[in-house]
Amino acid sequence: MVVIQRQAHEVAFKSTEILLKLNKVIVSEIDDNLWSIPSNTPAMSKFWTKELIKGFEKILKMSHAITVSTPRLGKIVKEFNENVYVLPNLVVFDRDYLKPNFGKIRIGWSGSDTHLSDFTEDIQQALLDIKEQYKDKVDIFMFGVVPPLLFTKVSFYPFVQPQAYLKTLQSLGLDIGLVVNRDNAFNSCRSALKFVEYSSVGAVTIANNVDSYRDSIQNGVNGFLIKKSTRKAWFNTIRDLIEDRDLHFKVSDNAYNYCYKKYSVQENKGQYQVYGEILNKVQENVRL
Repeated sequence: MVVIQRQAHEVAFKSTEILLKLNKVIVSEIDDNLWSIPSNTPAMSKFWTKELIKGFEKILKMSHAITVSTPRLGKIVKEFNENVYVLPNLVVFDRDYLKPNFGKIRIGWSGSDTHLSDFTEDIQQALLDIKEQYKDKVDIFMFGVVPPLLFTKVSFYPFVQPQAYLKTLQSLGLDIGLVVNRDNAFNSCRSALKFVEYSSVGAVTIANNVDSYRDSIQNGVNGFLIKKSTRKAWFNTIRDLIEDRDLHFKVSDNAYNYCYKKYSVQENKGQYQVYGEILNKVQENVRL
């Protein structure tokens, strides 16, 4: 079996043809709705041209099966292949992790330039307001890229290799993790991975009220949803978590326990048996 992760170029297409001739089982993996990339995310829209997406569709059709991270995305790719399996994003939880105590409230956001258009002026201004009100009591971190209004106002951490990502996130000692997503077809197909990652390191998530996060976050119980994304709403929610440490610890514990049970590799490794199901199904069809 060969798993192909979101490959669409000509070499990938020819490689898939060769692998099929060698009787290999091909599984395509995808976790983004490439057919609804917003035009104001140039990093993705320029790379994923119509021609490249067409090439990706060919590989999806050639594959024995497709795995997706969410049911919504599964409905979209079923147009190209009937054999679609939902395999949620899972995270390895470090049960021995102890969050460092820096003596300040640490607020952070982790993301790529594909989310810069989601980071509205209202959200940026809310963070500046928080910094203005709490000054040295608060540190703000951007992990990946920095939105324009926050240049020189926050601490910056560049991207690291995937295998080092969670360890680096742990090292930041975040108390509050931000998830910024506009409510559109692209973001609604994404998983709540950032919520899981933040929860795994003891941070409380504040997220826009979009489908992917509304499915996992119980507002005020294991995280917070911003129902109307205004400067005031973001400021008030962050302020409440800074001022009410009992609330912060309660929600943080709830989020950790919820995500560990539902999204940790330790508790959900059985979900990877889907690859065995795919293999058995292909072999059965060959026998028939």
